[in-house]
Amino acid sequence: SRNRTMERLATPTRWVPRPRVASITIYTAPRSTLSLRCGNGLLTHILTAEGYSGIGIDLRARTSWSHYSSSTQSQLRVEALDPTALEDPEVIPRHPYLRPGTFLIGNHADELTPWIPVLATLSSASGYLSIPCCAWAFDTRYQRSRDDAYPVPDGFVDSINLGGDGSSASSYSSYRIWLASLSLHLGWKVECEMLRIPSTRNWAIIGASTCGCMSYLV
Repeated sequence: SRNRTMERLATPTRWVPRPRVASITIYTAPRSTLSLRCGNGLLTHILTAEGYSGIGIDLRARTSWSHYSSSTQSQLRVEALDPTALEDPEVIPRHPYLRPGTFLIGNHADELTPWIPVLATLSSASGYLSIPCCAWAFDTRYQRSRDDAYPVPDGFVDSINLGGDGSSASSYSSYRIWLASLSLHLGWKVECEMLRIPSTRNWAIIGASTCGCMSYLV
């Protein structure tokens, strides 16, 4: 199962834009969010207070959860999400959280980080936001020497300032470039934003919409 997934996401030999096989439903103002590895639950609390129907899931409950209002606590769940169990196209429509039009959020999602654009694609999400921290590939730690970026059109990296300092010299910059190239490979229009948060891992990669193309092995 995992091997088949990795084969489908294998690096293509060159960039070839083609129409997407599966469409993604786009909503200009998504009202449903799913926060993966939601941590202290603050983002879920803010989104819930703003009127969004947001679910936050994590492997364990945090002490902070008990201090939120009952409306927020009802949206925080202790669950494990195994992306490799969602390969069957009949499984996704029955999933309680991965519904069409949902906006996925991964804030320091660790092992789930590379899966966020994949899950967004499979579930017809309206978009996603990923704030990567620890560098993970699909089945192990990300390594620059092994996990080369997916081919992208000329000027793609510079256009969204993924290197931050204008280069891809650091491991973190290389990882962001790899994640962005993966998202483009899956058919997303990618944006990158530096966040005003007290962390050195303060870059957000955003799947804003579909770009109408997907690269394939040729």
